[in-house]
Amino acid sequence: RVFVEMDTAKPEYFAQEIIRLRLRFGIDTEFATNNLIQLFRKNLDIPVRVEAPWLKELPGAVFLPVQESPDTDSQTFVLNDDDVVGTHLEDRQVDGRRFTVVEIERRFLAESPGALELPAPTMQFAYATGFREDFLQGRVPVDRNDGSVTGIDRSVRIKPLPEEGRPPGFTGAVGRFTVDAEGSAEPVTAGESTKLVIHIEGRGNLGLFAAPSLEEAPGFEAFHVYGRIEGGDGTRRTITYDLAP
Repeated sequence: RVFVEMDTAKPEYFAQEIIRLRLRFGIDTEFATNNLIQLFRKNLDIPVRVEAPWLKELPGAVFLPVQESPDTDSQTFVLNDDDVVGTHLEDRQVDGRRFTVVEIERRFLAESPGALELPAPTMQFAYATGFREDFLQGRVPVDRNDGSVTGIDRSVRIKPLPEEGRPPGFTGAVGRFTVDAEGSAEPVTAGESTKLVIHIEGRGNLGLFAAPSLEEAPGFEAFHVYGRIEGGDGTRRTITYDLAP
């Protein structure tokens, strides 16, 4: 009647690469409509509890917070004691029965080479085989049965970053980024301080790699770099260099 499973977008990743973990469960649509019992005070779209503690804290990886953006095809359920919103996927046919399928995705950053172990998720639910109509409470279960299902353990291989093909001055950036720079349009006297601002944005280990070193960058041999300051958020990083020709 139910299943719970998990997978990743790829079977292996490089260190400092973003990992997309997808947790998915399905429930026989007819069974969900006719037999499931609400487990919680708040009525949920699908009254089940999915347990996967590592979705919040995974040894060997950094959790990357995401802002859930519910759409018209979302479903609420409980994940690790929190009400969450999952994406309602296309129904799945299993042995001639139609299953409602819901998925939630979490992102992590692999810290170092090795293996990330993902213990099997579990899913708990309650159901009844008979109901009676109550004037005040409406449809009331005659009996209650508790059920659970367990998924499969998984392991994700994390590879070290390759040495071959590294660009000069590589500081550990892993991901997809765009870079642009802006400087003063005013003439600068030799020895006079000016600012160069570099914007880096995209998806990856944005805040974890070292800022580019202008001292070693082609074209900056004629400049003295006094220092730099940094700012930004999770999707954009701004580095302001104080330098003088």
